[in-house]
Amino acid sequence: MNGSPFDTARKKHWRTLGPAVAANLAAKGFVAKYADSREEALEEVLNLIPAGSSVGVPGSVTIREIGAMEALAQRGCHVIHHWDPSLSGEERLQRLQDELLADFFLTKAVIAVWPA
Repeated sequence: MNGSPFDTARKKHWRTLGPAVAANLAAKGFVAKYADSREEALEEVLNLIPAGSSVGVPGSVTIREIGAMEALAQRGCHVIHHWDPSLSGEERLQRLQDELLADFFLTKAVIAVWPA
């Protein structure tokens, strides 16, 4: 963000909404954290997901932008995603199913962990 009035308002909005969303998810049995920056978000992902876990990523640009997939793979996690263009239709379908069955499921900036 470049500090424009719009960017400032958007950041303020997310600083209000983010913790509320995390609290609502936690009340429903999820482990949920709010992070104010990319660096904090990556730190939270790495704090929540143990080395060696399987992690489903259904296409989140945010997760890719913060470097979570690479960082998790370096820790020995099995990162599962279906958007590799070299996959056949059958392989893509299997990956979609495997994403949902992973130990952890990352989407946008929300880390869904069940059960808490």
